[in-house]
Amino acid sequence: MKNIFSLQSRFSSNSQQRDFETFLQDIMRCMESLQAIESQRSVEIYTEDTYYFLVAFFAALLKDFEVFVLPKNLPSNKCSLIDDRWVENILENPLKMEVQDLTLSLQKQFFVQTSGSSGERKNITKTLQQMVEEAQFLQKEFGITPSHCFFSSASHQHLYGLTFKIFLPLISGSKIFCHNLNYPELILEYLDSANSTKPLVFLSSPVLLETIIRHKNLHKFSKIEKIVTAGSKLDEGIFKQLVNTLAQVQFIEIYGSTETGVIARNLGEGFKIFDGIKATRDNDMRLIVKSPWQQGNKDAGFLTSDCVEITGNDLKILGRYDRIVKLHDRRVSLDGIEKLLNSHSFVKKALIRQDECYNRLSALVVLSLEGEEYFKRFGKKGIVSALIECLKEEFPNKVRYFYICETLPYDAQGKISKTGFLNCISERKEPDLRLLSNDNNILKAKAYIPLDCFYFSGHFLNFPLVPGFMELSFVYTLLRRHWGIHYATSKEVENIKFTHFLRPKDELLIEISKNNDKIYFKLFANDKQCASGRLRLQ
Repeated sequence: MKNIFSLQSRFSSNSQQRDFETFLQDIMRCMESLQAIESQRSVEIYTEDTYYFLVAFFAALLKDFEVFVLPKNLPSNKCSLIDDRWVENILENPLKMEVQDLTLSLQKQFFVQTSGSSGERKNITKTLQQMVEEAQFLQKEFGITPSHCFFSSASHQHLYGLTFKIFLPLISGSKIFCHNLNYPELILEYLDSANSTKPLVFLSSPVLLETIIRHKNLHKFSKIEKIVTAGSKLDEGIFKQLVNTLAQVQFIEIYGSTETGVIARNLGEGFKIFDGIKATRDNDMRLIVKSPWQQGNKDAGFLTSDCVEITGNDLKILGRYDRIVKLHDRRVSLDGIEKLLNSHSFVKKALIRQDECYNRLSALVVLSLEGEEYFKRFGKKGIVSALIECLKEEFPNKVRYFYICETLPYDAQGKISKTGFLNCISERKEPDLRLLSNDNNILKAKAYIPLDCFYFSGHFLNFPLVPGFMELSFVYTLLRRHWGIHYATSKEVENIKFTHFLRPKDELLIEISKNNDKIYFKLFANDKQCASGRLRLQ
């Protein structure tokens, strides 16, 4: 280990500061415990804490285990799972073996999984040699030194995180902050507590950067020296806005793949192919990469799913090959449809996928503020009519189904998998009833009415509202959940009155009281009473 990684590497985890020697001792503790499952010879690793992952990952490789890095906490049950709790318990044990130099072969292999954005995830074989050489290249490319401190919103369970959050700082001797910071508020809290003299490197994603650009304290992010983003394409407008607003920060957009490692970088002037990477195209304009860090036969190259233009070392990504589909004997660009939809004032973000069964296109649509107001006035029918009109000239009758949602189902890599898309379409979304208080026979709860409630796509296409029977169901749900009163327990609804509509994006307040055998309820939204009534119990 010492002959591969820098002895200056440090780790901040669970309020503990660990040096490289402590790291090696913790690896040996883990190696001792792995002896109990040595007969299985393979492990799956999923931890939230990066330090726990580091310890388990290198311990398993040193014990010659077959190591599978899971992108999600979904073990196959074919081998032992190492998780946070397992490692945490191990680190509490006293070290029995003598501290020794751990010799780690660079030929060791492990498996990481692809994102699954175009279908099933695949296990990709990587070697330590590939990871180390790639990290050494990136260290020189971006000037990373032992004084740098890395923190991240990206998971170490994917290749992007493995490369930039683990191997790059280990090679450089930098400090690793081991907890993921997935929200702007958590990042700002960390920035306030971090040593201001240390240059900071933040590993982010396009999804989080799109949130950060709208934050009221955006200027505070200028404390960061470098912000790296990868996983999916960062919107060009947002990139320019970030560069202009945070001029002191170096923004680095990385283009790569699990199979090849890094391919190109964008510092604000478009993607430039890294030195050492050979990039060509096939007859379908698909990118072929020959990389020193890829698996298999490097001379053969790896055929990606992206269509590109190449001029010298300039790389322009046109879109995914599988995003050009054939409909009614015509080739159609899904990226082209998305770009047109995203230009509409009603749309904040749209995503198109093809229905493989019926060869039709479906659209997930997140509405802008203007779109939300139009939706409340004219319903889903009005929104769909406007979007069809937008597409009519260039893509007539191409999108068959439109699904309005409040957020797109991005994963930790900032990508949307096929499964995530399908789940978003099929999800039967309802308001989440949250208890506020429950005492002295008085119960109070609140709920937010999301735009994508399932009943807004049914009988209320022209004017979305919460139907009366659903408002009554909220009351029954709360009675069953918190007072054990079931529907069958009530004898009759003695009185019910609806006075105002309950609409999309309303904040609902529910008050329920009990007096002998009577239940009284009131529903409020927008400072107005929407409904009231009385139930009589058996």
